[in-house]
Amino acid sequence: MVTIDELTRLDTSKFSTAAKSWGEISRKASAARQRVDYEMVAALSKREKGEAASAALSDLRQLSQNYQYIHTECGLVRTALDGLAADLAEPQRKLQQALDHAEQLKFTVRSNGSVEFPRVSFDQLPAPALQQPAHPDSAPPLTAATDPNAAKAQEIADRIASALREAGEIDRRYAEELGKLRTNGNLKNTDWADVARDLKSLQAVRGDSAKELAERKGKPPRENARWWGEKSKEEQERLASLFPGEIGNLDGIPAETRDRANRDYLPMLMDKLREDGSDDAETKLAGLRGLSEKLTARNDPPLLLLGVGDEGHGRAILSYGNPDTSKNVSAYVPGLGTRLDADFADGTVARAQQTASTARRYNASTASVVWLGYDAPITGTDQGWNNLDVMGEGRAKKGAPTYDRFLESIRATNGNEHPHVTAIGHSYGSLTVGKASQEPSGIPADDIIILGSPGVGVDKAEDLGVGKEHVFVGAADNDPVSWAPSKRDTILGTGGVLMGGALGGYVATELFGDDKNWFGTDPASKEFGAQRFKVNDGPAPLIHGDFMPAHSRYFDPSRDPESAKNIGLIVSGHSKEITRMAPR
Repeated sequence: MVTIDELTRLDTSKFSTAAKSWGEISRKASAARQRVDYEMVAALSKREKGEAASAALSDLRQLSQNYQYIHTECGLVRTALDGLAADLAEPQRKLQQALDHAEQLKFTVRSNGSVEFPRVSFDQLPAPALQQPAHPDSAPPLTAATDPNAAKAQEIADRIASALREAGEIDRRYAEELGKLRTNGNLKNTDWADVARDLKSLQAVRGDSAKELAERKGKPPRENARWWGEKSKEEQERLASLFPGEIGNLDGIPAETRDRANRDYLPMLMDKLREDGSDDAETKLAGLRGLSEKLTARNDPPLLLLGVGDEGHGRAILSYGNPDTSKNVSAYVPGLGTRLDADFADGTVARAQQTASTARRYNASTASVVWLGYDAPITGTDQGWNNLDVMGEGRAKKGAPTYDRFLESIRATNGNEHPHVTAIGHSYGSLTVGKASQEPSGIPADDIIILGSPGVGVDKAEDLGVGKEHVFVGAADNDPVSWAPSKRDTILGTGGVLMGGALGGYVATELFGDDKNWFGTDPASKEFGAQRFKVNDGPAPLIHGDFMPAHSRYFDPSRDPESAKNIGLIVSGHSKEITRMAPR
């Protein structure tokens, strides 16, 4: 039980000072991890090969993880101590107000919280409140009901008791939580599951912050940006430490803050998936391992992790270059078959890097994002273009508002007055971009690039809302997806399901001619009215056993330099210099 004397004399600044010390250790551990990753691991992995190098890399990665663990746990201690200081300040304030009130009234507060007060004599009571006794000696005793000082004393005593109870409960909760923040001393077997439990437990203690963050999820990015900017640096650090997954995935938070929070969250998410052990969890874990390796490599431009999660088929948003400082920012939406797996980490993310590298030749102030913030249709040996997910617009419609919100987040946190934002949709991802353009507020982009598209859900480029002169299309003539059959073809049997999905549409269109794709007018057609840029035709379907070899080359300067160059020119703000080609 907290006493009046203890709470009155309590110096909460000591907790705050201790929190700063733990925070400094956390920051130093983070800096040490970055040195290990960027100066040791990156250099060694590039220069040395062989068994000894592999063993050294394994030890260095363990050292990096140890520093990450120290950073995270010390950050939690800092957050707990800061929270303790902040939470105890309120009952301390309430107690002091009650004591000051008692002093003003010349009441005496005993150490047990009871309050003594001067009695009011009978003849001092207001006349209307008196019933004149027959004899002076027979005056009734004064009570709380008849003595105003008694009522005031009781009210002060109640306030004191309430403040002491509140302080005692806070003390108990934080003592319990701080007691859990300890390690088993075995840093070779870091228990990230324990870290996640510590985090969840502390989040429950700081329920007010949890509620505040939950309310921010549905807010516009610009509102979130203002909310974040109004907080002190210390408050920002506390929230990022205590809610790394939430802060890391919240649109409107600065990119570097999201990156740091998501790097803190990543090992806990990976440990959660390891414990799950299901096939789906293993698939996502393979993707996160690949991303983790990329994040610890020396990337040029730097790689930032702007979002990560295990919802649905997995979530991952990465940017080559800082989207808050770059004048030009592109956000690429992948399509058919994309999920958080090893292929995403190895191949899909590389397209963002290729875009950034090419665009920076024309303007160094460029960042390129790969946005897996939705569930793209998944293909398999028994699926492909005939499965219902791919044939329907549902996944694109569901992802569209989330993508729009991310683009708005780019504008909300970018430091340039008029950042140039390019939306890129590849394959089914182009339909997601198209659906995003049909949201009530429109798509917050300056240019739109459509690649290997089965249609974008509209029949005219001008319907995308950025002006048809700002809609650019890359469509390889040997890419079957860009010839996806129209619903009319499918019904009549000239393409689609009856002739093998996209390949059937490709053959049918070549034979009979048709400018309608499955999701609207063919974006590469004259009728659509977009700016078609030159790409390599690519290998024909089924060459060397590859069903769609021309579908995945658009970003790659080694396999389609013309397309990659044109994408880079548009993204960097030099769209007038692209090499154009006639529409279909």
